[in-house]
Amino acid sequence: MPDLRTRYEEIAAASHRVRQQSLADVTPIDAAHGFVDEVKIWQVVLQDRPEAAIFAQVISGLELGLFALASGLYRQSYGSLRLAVELIAGMSWFSSHRLDLAEWQAGEKDLIWREITNQEEGILSPRYRKAFFPEISEERKYNGLYAKLYRELSEHVHGNARTWASGPDDIVFDQNQQNEWLSKLETFTLVMHVILSLRYLQELSNEHLRTLNPVLRARASQVTAILKYFDDRLPPEPMPANPVGVEGSLTASVAESPYLEERTAPILETEAPRADSEERRSS
Repeated sequence: MPDLRTRYEEIAAASHRVRQQSLADVTPIDAAHGFVDEVKIWQVVLQDRPEAAIFAQVISGLELGLFALASGLYRQSYGSLRLAVELIAGMSWFSSHRLDLAEWQAGEKDLIWREITNQEEGILSPRYRKAFFPEISEERKYNGLYAKLYRELSEHVHGNARTWASGPDDIVFDQNQQNEWLSKLETFTLVMHVILSLRYLQELSNEHLRTLNPVLRARASQVTAILKYFDDRLPPEPMPANPVGVEGSLTASVAESPYLEERTAPILETEAPRADSEERRSS
């Protein structure tokens, strides 16, 4: 039996080999980090709210989850994504339950999933929607989608039999596992935008709405009430000639989206005037 140092070196070497395979085509992982950038946009917009401190844990968890995914630690990556699902739901809940937030931060109260996602009283319930964004009518649809996502992630966390179908958790590259995780990340991002929009959008300044406008038009375009709210509050802005990521697919990298300036090169450079332009006009 190898000693502990040797065993850990073997695990590290196996993980390194998987990362090389995972990043042979970097586009899907890069696009996934673009989704994390969208969480950071909400973090900036809501930074003055007491519950916004939760964003730091969401972002850290997603980035570590992506590292685990690229390293072949698939079950661990599912745990990180499930934590993000829980914390975003908890953040919306805490925004209207400040006592729960204080007790949770003091370690005196737990997040109770069935409570915060209750169909009649939770964060995607008719009661919540009527209080914060009455025009949205699809809250039950997204509550069901979020509950399904949480249940599927929990199967991996708790080691349900289905999740062992491909064998033990050996550190080997698995394209199907990677694709499944990335698909669930995309679902999380969509419902996150709906949850945060339902709770906060109608309380934001026009400046913050302008910050969110491009990303929500790209990611939550199927929620017509959100688009109409932007149309009513903000003057229409011209769309890029060839917008990136409008369909919200991992095949179109969010990392190149025009609304993430730090990840985007200039689209058009202004050509300097020709030196002989005055000479032609004078002749």
